[in-house]
Amino acid sequence: MALKDNKGKEYYNNDRLKFEGEYFDERRWNGILYNYYLNEKYEIKFGSGKIKEYGYNGELIYEGKYLNGRKSGKAIEYNHYGNIPFRGKYKNGKRIEYHSNGKFKFEVNF
Repeated sequence: MALKDNKGKEYYNNDRLKFEGEYFDERRWNGILYNYYLNEKYEIKFGSGKIKEYGYNGELIYEGKYLNGRKSGKAIEYNHYGNIPFRGKYKNGKRIEYHSNGKFKFEVNF
């Protein structure tokens, strides 16, 4: 994949704004991701380290790590009520483990 650094916008099929920000290596890097279907927006800050994503009203919806612009490692996802519907691990942006109430539920191998 060739390196590609620029700013841009993406749109849904209905012409609503989907993403506005910076791209690096053809991945969303820094900006805002809009989800009009769920009335949410996410601040995207990729790179190494812990990342937090917030919904449209400022509530925390994801805590975890990113590696090379993809979710990677341990993560917690929250719904709009502050409950935790997902706690587990990601690899290359995909869920590979899921835990519920401290008990292991499943593991996916690639």
